[in-house]
Amino acid sequence: MVRFEAVEGDPEVEFDPYTPVTITWPGYHASLDAPSSVMIGTGGNYVELKYDASNGALVEVVLVSAATVTRSETSLGFDDDADPVVPVIEVGPDKRTVDETPVRVTAYRDALEIRWADSPAPLAGAGMVHFGQTDDGALSAIALSWDDRQREEFIKLFPPHD
Repeated sequence: MVRFEAVEGDPEVEFDPYTPVTITWPGYHASLDAPSSVMIGTGGNYVELKYDASNGALVEVVLVSAATVTRSETSLGFDDDADPVVPVIEVGPDKRTVDETPVRVTAYRDALEIRWADSPAPLAGAGMVHFGQTDDGALSAIALSWDDRQREEFIKLFPPHD
């Protein structure tokens, strides 16, 4: 089950040809312990979620690889002006796990969405990052709002396939 907590400040966002996107919240640098993490993906699309081992707060999301990226000219249209939040989960004793679930990466006009589970619920959250949840309350997606420059920077990394 996921709950959300307010966080001060937006995360740092880095686009890179080797690790396409890294989203890091301030809590990552404040923790003295190595984070717990789960690697999700199959078939070339992989995302790693890192959680503070002491409290379960999401501290970093890394789109490790994206073999397929869908482009959409539509917008997700969420509010960037609200106060930012991060999901908090119950962290088990295992520090690192792997979940072989397909990951879909979609480049919308206004946001990058990384989705690993279907959910009828709309994205929720605040600030520049929104989150999806399944019916049973598990984290299912993350969406990062971006401007035209950031979108173009990301899309340059993934030219369309013929």
